[in-house]
Amino acid sequence: MKDIVWGLVESLRGQLDNAIALELVLQVLVWEKWSSDGKLPPPLRLTRSERPQDYVERWQQLSSQNGDLRRAFPDDKEGSRLGVAGLQDLVNLVLQLRDTGVLQHLNIADVVTGLAGSRGMANCSIHLNWRI
Repeated sequence: MKDIVWGLVESLRGQLDNAIALELVLQVLVWEKWSSDGKLPPPLRLTRSERPQDYVERWQQLSSQNGDLRRAFPDDKEGSRLGVAGLQDLVNLVLQLRDTGVLQHLNIADVVTGLAGSRGMANCSIHLNWRI
């Protein structure tokens, strides 16, 4: 799974700092996981959209919620930094991974634990203070 996460981070090369890209990738993976597990109400779920702006609007709605959603998506600045097209590209990559079954057994906590000793993590200050 680490390779998948780093592949998604790599897809954002040149658009965001690696630490910010990693945080954003993990957030989108949590968004997908909670959507697939039915933990999010239908209007907030990560689903395909013809309109790229839909992803940004849902992202902003996630960050305006309370509880675990507020902790997982404290604000929409990372999504905003990436822009509409960049967020759409990342979401589409994650949805492709989901559709092919690659994310079926994804355990974000295991991924984060595995990444803790990986390249670049020593300088990352990712705030993962939410329950997955």
